Amino acid sequence: MQYAVECPKQALISAQYAPHPSIPAPPSEGESYVGRASITKKIRIHGKGRYGVERRRSAHYFLKLREGLPPPKKKRRKEDHKSYKTLKLINAGPRSIPNSL
Repeated sequence: MQYAVECPKQALISAQYAPHPSIPAPPSEGESYVGRASITKKIRIHGKGRYGVERRRSAHYFLKLREGLPPPKKKRRKEDHKSYKTLKLINAGPRSIPNSL
């Protein structure tokens, strides 16, 4: 987990200190995503004829840099966090009770 956090930081720092001639402004993180890679399997012998299968998973990390400062973060509002059901009830309007006077 620590490696996943350190990788983008190191990439940004190395890009800032080694500027490319075609990029005039300091780079910022544009896109960042993880892809699956191969899984290597290994048999681990425990003893008394028993064994276990070890799986070592690996991943590809993709980081796209873009020039300039990062865009400003949106301020979260309380309305943004309402669930789908709550919004559906609000937009439905007033309820009517069937078979009532």
